[in-house]
Formats: sequence, C-alpha cells, structure tokens
Amino acid sequence: FRKSLRGSQEEPRANGKSENVRFLINSHILHCGLRFNETNCHTHYIAKVAIFCFIVTYMLQVMELYWSKGDQEKLFECFSILSFCGMGVMKLVILRVYHQRWRFLLNQVSILENRHLDPGPLSYDSDNDNDDNEIVTFITKYTDKFKRTSSILIKMYASTLVIYVLSPFVEYIFRQFRGDLNIAYPHILPAWTPLDEFSVTGYLIMVSFETVACIYCVFVHVAFDLTCVGLMIFACGQFYLLRYRSERIGGKGRICRLLKSTEVRAHYRIVFCHGIHVLLV
Repeated sequence: FRKSLRGSQEEPRANGKSENVRFLINSHILHCGLRFNETNCHTHYIAKVAIFCFIVTYMLQVMELYWSKGDQEKLFECFSILSFCGMGVMKLVILRVYHQRWRFLLNQVSILENRHLDPGPLSYDSDNDNDDNEIVTFITKYTDKFKRTSSILIKMYASTLVIYVLSPFVEYIFRQFRGDLNIAYPHILPAWTPLDEFSVTGYLIMVSFETVACIYCVFVHVAFDLTCVGLMIFACGQFYLLRYRSERIGGKGRICRLLKSTEVRAHYRIVFCHGIHVLLV
C-alpha cells in the first residue's frame, strides 16, 4: 500500500536525486501504512487490518503469559516473544501519536540539505573554492552510509522473520515424520488459541492473525529503527558539514592581506554557519 499512500505527497529532492535521507526514511514509514499529514497521521485501510491483528494477537499473548505462571519453560517462551511484540506496539504508538514531531524532524532534514545545496545568491566575490562539489560529496557519503545500514538491518529482520515463521511448521512436519502423533497444531506465536478447540477453520484463523501480526511487527520495527538511525546519521553528517564550512570561513589562506572582499565573504559564511547551527540545535 505504499504507492496508494504516497498520493500527492511530494518528497524534497536533494540535488536532483530522489533518494535522499528524507525520502528513504519516509519510504520505510509508508511501508507501515502510515503517512504524516500536517494535522493527522493517515493510516491505510490494509494497515488498519494489520494493526487490528497485531493488537489482538498481542492481547492473546498477554493472556497466555498470565496462564503460564506455573510452567517456567512456557513462561520464558511467552515473555521473550511478548517483549519483542511489546516493543513493536510501543514503537507503533510513538509513530502515530507523535506524528507531528516526526514530520517536523523530517522537514528539518529537507531544510538543512536544501540550505547546503542551494544557499541562494552570493553577496560576495567567490574565491573559487569549489565548495559545492565538496558539499555534494559529503551529503552523498552519509546518504550512502544510511543506505548500507538500512540494507543490513532489513536483511537481518527479514531473515529472522522467515526463520521464525517457518520453524514451527518445519518442526511439526519433522515430528510427524518421526511418528509423534500427539503433537498439537503448530503456532507462530505463544498465544492463547481458543479457536483451535472448535475446528480446523478456527486454527487457520488464528495462524493467519499470527502471521499478519509477525509481519507487521517487523515492518514497524524496521520503520522506527531506521527512522532513528537515519536521523542520527544525518545529524552526524550535518555537524561534519558544519565543521567543514566553519574551517572555510577565512578561505584557503592563499591571500593573507586584509581586503574588503574577504571580510564580506567571512561575514557571510559566519552568518550561514550560525544559521545551520541554529537549525541543528
């Protein structure tokens, strides 16, 4: 549902490139079915179904945890999975409730990059330092770093999800093959499953809920974690850019004489660096 959510929402483009940090972060949030508008957080209807399955399954896990107090092995299994799903619920709530703050941070990302890439008309004679190429290089470096981090994190979550979802069914088939006919139906999550006692249809409904809950939980974890990581990588890159620009306030030092043009240039760069620092802080 990412394409249908994008709609008329325009992403800022850095130096003509579509894949800047803001765009990459927003794409992961769209994968969760969320879109940060000016006044609210719009949720796609498919995401609403996934959230419903996620919350219901989480509540069933809590009930199973309560009823497993006498079985330490079962209790540990329920608690370990419940903690991961609980963090997913917390991250989803934070994304939805504080959507205006997230939108503000993402807007600041666009503003800062645009200030560096398009500072406006110069009010002084340029010293031909080719700063524009250096700025683009710095932005490309931290953007590529975020892409690599995203790729690694997504692969980790995806491989864990596939193994975790398939392992109960593989174990069930293996034990059936070994002749263990008393094993219960496999479940992905350790949750209370009252529908298993009625029919196979009830079991399939519960497994469907668990599957959707697992997949959406991973999507939420990926979106939240990459949003935080992306903002931190962006902030580090911007402070590095600020240091680079601060070091260039006086130029390259080729001309050591006091000239009116160098004073105007230094004043402009001081004001520019101060403005960037204010936006960062």
